[in-house]
This record gives sequence, C-alpha cells and structure tokens, in this order.
Amino acid sequence: MKKALLVIDVQSYFLQEAPLNLPKRIAGHIDSGGYGAVIFTVFKGVKGSNFERSLHWTSCLNDSDLVIPEVLERFITTENKFIKTTYSAFFGDELHAYLQKQGITHVELCGIDLEACVLATAYGAFDLGYDTKVLYDLSHRIYGPQDELQEVINRNIQSKNG
Repeated sequence: MKKALLVIDVQSYFLQEAPLNLPKRIAGHIDSGGYGAVIFTVFKGVKGSNFERSLHWTSCLNDSDLVIPEVLERFITTENKFIKTTYSAFFGDELHAYLQKQGITHVELCGIDLEACVLATAYGAFDLGYDTKVLYDLSHRIYGPQDELQEVINRNIQSKNG
C-alpha cells in the first residue's frame, strides 16, 4: 500500500479561523514520514463562480489569501501543489492522474473546512477507489462541532482497515 497525504486548503484566508498551531502539527506529521507523496491544495475564488452567484461568497480572489504558512513551504514543489476552484480537489483529472502516476492507493486527508472542502475531497477520493482516511486531529471544522461530522465520514467512507 503506497499512501499520500492530502493537505487541503491550509492557506492564509482559512487559517484566520483555525487553531494557530495547526500548520506546525501538520508539518510534524509530515516529518514523521510514511507517505509516498504529500500533496497540497489551495482554494482560489473565481469571479462569477457558483460560490459568488449562489452563496454570495467572494473571498480567496487575492494572492494574499492563498499563502501557505512558512512552516509548510519546505514540503511544496511545483508538482505537488494543486490550485482548485471547487470544493473537491478531485474535480478535474489532474490530482487523480498525479496520484496514479505515483502508484498511490491510499489517501489520508487533513486540512481546513472539514465540513466542505475536506469532506468533498474525501468523497471524491473514495469514489475514485482510494482507500480513504480523514485525520481529524489535523483538520479544522469552521462551523459547529466536529463529532457528528466524524460519524458521517466514518460511516460513509472511512477505511475499516486503518
């Protein structure tokens, strides 16, 4: 089993709501090793998108909203950073193709906005056949308590093997 860590949207805009030590804890987890690949996603807003039209949400349009914390920069290359404009990092074929090329069969996810982008990416990974696990202790839910959401994820996609 070759596995990857997907770090979802740990960027300046969303870090305003997250625990201050989240990026440092993620970096420590990456340092502990065991991953065939570490992937970062960054959410970028798009003028006229459904986020703007339906949700009246116009954030993450500026480069200053997309900055990944310095403690994580050393893990980023030109190949392992994916810009996304949707909830799921698997919308489109780029990430899936990258993981297939790396021989990845198992993905672990962490990051910000557990109830939206992390969840949508987890469902996308599951739908594409990856053994999928969400690392709750390295994720942050922006709205409400995390317990019920963890139950939903565990029931619907969480691997029973790990």
